[in-house]
Amino acid sequence: MGASIAAIAVALFVWWAWKDGAYFGVVFFPGAMLVFATLILLAIGAPLNLRLDGPARVALLAISGLAVWTLLSVLWTDSHNGALQDAERALLYAAIFGLGLWACRLSDRRHLAPLGAVAVAGALVGVVITVTLAGGTNVSEIFQDATLRFPIGYRNAEAAFLLVCLWPTLALAAEGELRWELRALLVGSATMLLELVVLAQSRGSLPAAVVAMAVFFVLSGHRLRAAVYLALAAVPILPAMPTLLDVFQHGQDPQLVPLMRDAARVIVLTSLGSVVLAAVCLRGLGPRVNLGRRRELLISRVLAVLAIGVVAVGSTVFFVKRGGPINFVDQRVSEFTALGYPDLSKHATRFGTNVGSNRHDFWRVAWDEFGDHPIAGGGAGSWQFAYLEHRKSGESPKDPHSGEFLFLSELGIVGLLLIATFAVAVTLAGLRTRRMGPSGAMLATGALASGAYMLVHASYDWFWHYPALIAPVMFLLGACAAPALAEGVWRFGQWSRWAVAAAVGLALLLAVPLFLSQRYANRAYDEYSSDPGAALSDLDRAADLNPYDPQPLYAKGVIEGREKRDVPAAASFREAIDREWVNYAGHYFLATVLERSDPAGARSEVSEAMRLNPFDLKSRALARRLGLKPKKIQVG
Repeated sequence: MGASIAAIAVALFVWWAWKDGAYFGVVFFPGAMLVFATLILLAIGAPLNLRLDGPARVALLAISGLAVWTLLSVLWTDSHNGALQDAERALLYAAIFGLGLWACRLSDRRHLAPLGAVAVAGALVGVVITVTLAGGTNVSEIFQDATLRFPIGYRNAEAAFLLVCLWPTLALAAEGELRWELRALLVGSATMLLELVVLAQSRGSLPAAVVAMAVFFVLSGHRLRAAVYLALAAVPILPAMPTLLDVFQHGQDPQLVPLMRDAARVIVLTSLGSVVLAAVCLRGLGPRVNLGRRRELLISRVLAVLAIGVVAVGSTVFFVKRGGPINFVDQRVSEFTALGYPDLSKHATRFGTNVGSNRHDFWRVAWDEFGDHPIAGGGAGSWQFAYLEHRKSGESPKDPHSGEFLFLSELGIVGLLLIATFAVAVTLAGLRTRRMGPSGAMLATGALASGAYMLVHASYDWFWHYPALIAPVMFLLGACAAPALAEGVWRFGQWSRWAVAAAVGLALLLAVPLFLSQRYANRAYDEYSSDPGAALSDLDRAADLNPYDPQPLYAKGVIEGREKRDVPAAASFREAIDREWVNYAGHYFLATVLERSDPAGARSEVSEAMRLNPFDLKSRALARRLGLKPKKIQVG
């Protein structure tokens, strides 16, 4: 049964990665419903041979508590629809954590199934990307600014998914129980994943990857073996680097096509080279080399000292060339606090030390919102509207590009404490698993390395809304918490099982209308040009299925306005404002309709739109047509 759960996880992770990382509800909700349904079936009928206690229980309660707290924020947030959507994601992550725990306990070879699920998902997605590079022609869907964005759609998320899958892949490759043929293939897969990360050119992936690698080596039961397998995967990349970097250095659509063909070719050749190299080492050299435990420890320590020395010398040279560490830090602070993004198009690579972005402005607004609502936060979904009102940049992101600031601003200190408790508890559970022998150490190493990567990278990026990134990590963390749990019959009785099934069933029932609402809305967008009446009917269904979502009403009002039906259009926009008054869009749309019949009302609504979003150019243009003089604004 554990293998069946792992197979479901593989299919889900691959599908979500293929479909824009499941960022959009029409993909996220069906997957969430599959997870909820699977967990209900397990709760009702599957055995669970453990006593759920210790850090694992604390972790499960903390992540479940975060989901409940997110849902409760519907009571105080100004974005009820955002709170519902975020609550479903949090409920999914809690369910995936439980699913990973269950999969590990039900597997005969407990440490292999969860690691294998994520490793196989990464390999399949990597193969699809490589084949697409070799034969794809729609460059704009594959690359953006000469950086890989396919299939997830965002280069940082692309790199994050590949690197989350890397550590379980390496952990399994170093696992002595697997056949040497499979381990050689895993090394080749690791090479492919690393090369695709190079094509993604994600600046943010580097610090997180360094931390994950450190965790991987520290936790590994056989550090020398882990270093050897990482080297087997990484060394073949070195001759491929010029070809991979050429894509960013010289690639501009349509000149990018031959460069990505070359990149695909070199990825295939080096990955196959890694497989051959690993096979030779595993089959030829491995059986002939027996260093013994003491000698292996000695070599590991010597290599660790050498590595530390190389890092120390390299860091010293690096800082000296840049005027010393204080000057280096000052430069980074200046870059970080300056609005806008650096132009890296003329650089040889984006993997540099320039940390410029608008994140400091995102975090400023998040901190201010936390200051206004320190205990409970502004409520799930609230930050995006606070930022539109108080921003200094021209961006309009959905979250503050930091998990910590997201929880602080929207869920307050309670939300941050819940996610922090989860992180600490699951780490302690993983460390307990590590002490249970070589297989436990390998499971904990692969899972906690992926978790460390996501913890660091998600601290300065917007990954919480990408289930394709968070779900595999939650699955691994649930699995690595499971082996340390005491054996014995699950103490939950039949009523408790039904209670768990009922709780997950409520999450499933909540997901169904939210999914159908988005399906009807998307269908309306597609059919409007050919059948406006059918589109309006579908938008009515969408609005009824999700009484908090203003988007179907915006679309309905726009269609009615284009057909010169101003009265029903105004009614649609007013209803949308009732659902989410803090969204400037409803006030702007209502002003466009009232412009013809009620100029005074239109001026009132467009003034409110400009208050909620001072940088919106359409609102400012409409205000001028209505005789108003918008205040001067300046980015920065």
